[in-house]
Amino acid sequence: MPSQRPPSRNSIRSRQFVPDAVRIQASKTSWGAFTYKWVEAYCNFIEAYDPSTPFITVSEAQHTSLLQLVEAEKLSGLWTTEELLTLSRKWYYLDPRLYGPRGLAAPKQKFLICTLSNGDSELLTDMAAYAKLPWNAAAKALGLVIDECALVAAHLWDLQAASKYGYQTIYAERAYQEEWSRVEVKRARKEGWVDKWLTVDEGNFFGGGET
Repeated sequence: MPSQRPPSRNSIRSRQFVPDAVRIQASKTSWGAFTYKWVEAYCNFIEAYDPSTPFITVSEAQHTSLLQLVEAEKLSGLWTTEELLTLSRKWYYLDPRLYGPRGLAAPKQKFLICTLSNGDSELLTDMAAYAKLPWNAAAKALGLVIDECALVAAHLWDLQAASKYGYQTIYAERAYQEEWSRVEVKRARKEGWVDKWLTVDEGNFFGGGET
């Protein structure tokens, strides 16, 4: 796994010689399907995580799975080694949703906010800097105990797990983000393990109607 940082988020402009067979394969490739396979590989990495094996970061996993996918799709030679590293870091420089920075800034006026993420520190630092996301640090770094913390999330399975470990839970609805069925959502609300339920209609701090 290369240790150097990619030069720029916009630097994927290959000038190397690309074999005709690779060019033809690239012209026939569905890039939407290619991206989906890459995302699927990340999901498989998360689900198959074994703490007894040597630790690798999310960034390393993203890079390794991209290399494997490029080879499997017969696209080796389309990008240089440096370009593949840059491409694997594209997740660092995604534009935030319009309401994201404002939605984080609102609770930060009264509380410390942090991210609970499976991303590594490099990813989270670069993401915050690029997208202007004003989180403070990880919960442990803030010196807080669990019952002093509340998890705000748009996925109920995140909140269900947090609740079992003692976190207070706040559900912020976002259109098209919840993976649970309507029946499961209704059951979760009835069971009451969500401490605060912020609906889109109420105009929650993740943007209300903008979602």
